[in-house]
Amino acid sequence: MRSVWRKLTRPGVGIALLLVAFVGLSFTYSVVTPVFEAPDEIQHFFYVVNLAEGKGLPVQPPAGPGGLWAQEGSQPPLYYVLAARLVAPLDTSDASALLWENAHANLGDPLNPANKNRIVHTDLEAWPYRESVLAIHLVRWLSVLMGAATVWLVYRIAGKLFPRQPALALATAAVTAFTPQFVFISGVVSNDNAIILSSTLAAWLLIDLLRQPHGSRYHLRLFLLGVVLGFAALSKLSGALLWPLAGVALLVAGWRARSLRRTAGDLAMVFGPALAVAGWWYLRNWQLYGDPTGLTAMLSIVGDRTQPLGWRGLLRQFEGLRISYWALFGWFNLILPNWVYRVLDALATVAFAGLVWGAVRRWHRKMPSGWRRLVLPVAWISVVFIGLVRWTLLTPATQGRLLFPAAWAFSLLLMLGWSQWVPSRWRAHWLAAPIVPLAVLALVAPFAVIRPAYQRPPLVTEAAIPDAARLTPVDYGTTVRRLGAAIEPDGVHPGDLLWVTVYWQVLDRMDQDYTVYVHLLDHQGQSVAEANNWPGLGNYPTRLWQPGMIIADRYPVRIPADVRTPELVTADIGLFTWPAGKDQPIHLPDGTSAVGLIGTVRLLPRQPDAVQPPAKLEAHFGADIKLLGYERSPASLITPGSQVTLTLYWLPSARPMEDYTVFVHLRDSTGNKIAQGDNQPLDGSWPTSAWEPGQPVIDHYQLTVPQRTAPGAYDLWIGMYRSPDGSRLAVSGPTDRVHDGGILVDKVFVKQP
Repeated sequence: MRSVWRKLTRPGVGIALLLVAFVGLSFTYSVVTPVFEAPDEIQHFFYVVNLAEGKGLPVQPPAGPGGLWAQEGSQPPLYYVLAARLVAPLDTSDASALLWENAHANLGDPLNPANKNRIVHTDLEAWPYRESVLAIHLVRWLSVLMGAATVWLVYRIAGKLFPRQPALALATAAVTAFTPQFVFISGVVSNDNAIILSSTLAAWLLIDLLRQPHGSRYHLRLFLLGVVLGFAALSKLSGALLWPLAGVALLVAGWRARSLRRTAGDLAMVFGPALAVAGWWYLRNWQLYGDPTGLTAMLSIVGDRTQPLGWRGLLRQFEGLRISYWALFGWFNLILPNWVYRVLDALATVAFAGLVWGAVRRWHRKMPSGWRRLVLPVAWISVVFIGLVRWTLLTPATQGRLLFPAAWAFSLLLMLGWSQWVPSRWRAHWLAAPIVPLAVLALVAPFAVIRPAYQRPPLVTEAAIPDAARLTPVDYGTTVRRLGAAIEPDGVHPGDLLWVTVYWQVLDRMDQDYTVYVHLLDHQGQSVAEANNWPGLGNYPTRLWQPGMIIADRYPVRIPADVRTPELVTADIGLFTWPAGKDQPIHLPDGTSAVGLIGTVRLLPRQPDAVQPPAKLEAHFGADIKLLGYERSPASLITPGSQVTLTLYWLPSARPMEDYTVFVHLRDSTGNKIAQGDNQPLDGSWPTSAWEPGQPVIDHYQLTVPQRTAPGAYDLWIGMYRSPDGSRLAVSGPTDRVHDGGILVDKVFVKQP
């Protein structure tokens, strides 16, 4: 391993291989990620199109969406100008035809499994790429090149700061290159790539100046730094934040050299070109919007925070920030398994602790510390982070990719801290330890996470429909027939996800995109949970369906956290037009009216109730149901016309095969029934066939004592019977209480009114 690492860290070898790997990875992401399925890629591309078609820079309205570039029309133009020059020879007049937007698009909610796609994707995007699709991929490949240049610069920066540690330089570049979110952003249309590259290039030039303040071509390097700072400010507004940082760094260097006059000249040499490159843009904004930054125009479109965030709110933003720094694809809705983020958290924690440990060790041993060179990386991170905090306070858009202008500094500190835990002779192995799994993660993510999110549902034959899923065929309008359905699992808890699979047969072409609704109805017909989706989790709207197809389509339903349990609910399926809400009529193939019910679902409590019945009475009903006890209210004497409430505490040992009705009878001394309160458990909402083994059922019944009831003692009997034939379930319990399929639970004393 050490010999391999030595070969890789030879000048040019390792970084060349790393750049090849990165370009291959980011190119893969650019191909696997469908068109417009990246943050604001629609708006970024239409900014490019506006320039490519010779319409000039966008001018934002005082409020409202403006053009298709929306809020991105307020962005500085460097990335868009470069991209427009690239695609200008192409015909992009069909670009708006790609904007078949998913009416139920799920943006920013990675826990929602449906509607990950912002756009419906068709054969227009297939290889070979043509017209606007080709233009999009050309701009994406420009982003790939920018990402590769950034990785190379990260390598050069780490090598310049720690020239005696070539392994550290290569590891720093590798962590950057294999951070999945960085690879993803490097493969899409986004001006983030321009600000990341220009910021990293500015850092390299500034470090070079500070490390060699009197080297050859000093003034040329100052001039180049100024030009690059201008490019950064023309790439994104956050690029302007680097100007004061560069100015302070040069002032400190001049103060240490005790040459303030020369420093003033250096500052002029830097900021003169910077203003010449970028000043016109900010002057234009001032003239157009009365705001040199253009933020006023942008926030009028994207929206600002209606409520102040505060410190606690800022801390809550950290969860999403850290996740989206490592990997959050699509429109912030494609997430990795949670354990991956836990491992990455552990890596960052070990690295941070290593930085602290390394600093303490050097201070304790009074070792000459070269760690002063970390002042600039830490300051760079601080400036970028402060800019992100400011942006977060203005609008709800906290995203890890906004920290990538400081990715070189994050990666350097990460690997430097990680390296502190082992002696130098073991560092080759140790530095490779986090890089290899990170590279594997970056390679697997597009195929395991991104591609599946945009796939269409499978087409099947009628014979392939499972027997358990077959239902009586039902037609929705004249265009589609439901052949079967399945629900899994059959028992869910509050907060769980339920999946409903429906087998649709297409009878005729559809001229509009119908929404499929799934409603879970309680025993009173009220909806307790629902979901509205386009088919194919949003990827296969009905206008794409062809006659003769049989589609096995799945629909997720999130069970509300506050839903009442336990309860047996019924799943109802239908099609309607969104947002008008007009349902497709449901009928049998012969025209007879029908309903869309497909089966039942058990809503189970997440934690079984701990039951302690006030009055214990152990009895068994059949082989599967046990009565633990009861409670009667009121427990004292009652008068005629009063209500008696009886609470029964059941415990099933297995799931009963049938639905039993519970009878509650009030009988006189001769056995005559004077009142009763028969019902299925929980007022019919929790029939016995739905009961979960080991989960207690607390069941309430009421009966009214007749007005003409004579004073005296009356017996309260309960039992279970089958509704179809009235046959009672066998009861076993205290022999003096059991009789004729029932059990005496209590005596009720009626007094004179």
